[in-house]
Amino acid sequence: KGNRIYLTAKEFDLLYFLSSHKGQVFTKEQIYEAVWHDIPVSVDAKVECMIYSIRKKFREYTDRQYIRTVWGVGYKFDPET
Repeated sequence: KGNRIYLTAKEFDLLYFLSSHKGQVFTKEQIYEAVWHDIPVSVDAKVECMIYSIRKKFREYTDRQYIRTVWGVGYKFDPET
């Protein structure tokens, strides 16, 4: 709709990573390694908070979340969500 959504560098990196692998499910550890380029140690809260923040920013302009939670596995990019 022409609206701009401002993301932090890490939010952008996370969204770019997932959208570059559309439909593929990643664990929180895999997302952490790809975005923070670090060995995952207690990453659950960090990844969850980042995804929550991205979804919140999108909610201002659309009902879609774009990032789908795959219970018991992780997350994937899904533009239909």
